[in-house]
Amino acid sequence: MARAALWRNTFLDAQIYPVFFMWRSGFFETIADVLAEQRSRGARDEMDDWLEQTGRAPSNPFGMK
Repeated sequence: MARAALWRNTFLDAQIYPVFFMWRSGFFETIADVLAEQRSRGARDEMDDWLEQTGRAPSNPFGMK
């Protein structure tokens, strides 16, 4: 935020209207959150696959009617 404040007047004097984005969380915390979400999503996908396989009608491996 301090850097944005330092550059603000320089940009405005040059008729450049900057947009600054602030990142409030730490880099490593963000990476950990992303990895945790991916792990959770993977477990849900595996459960979905298992439920789909379980819910299907049994196959007829010998071709019997």
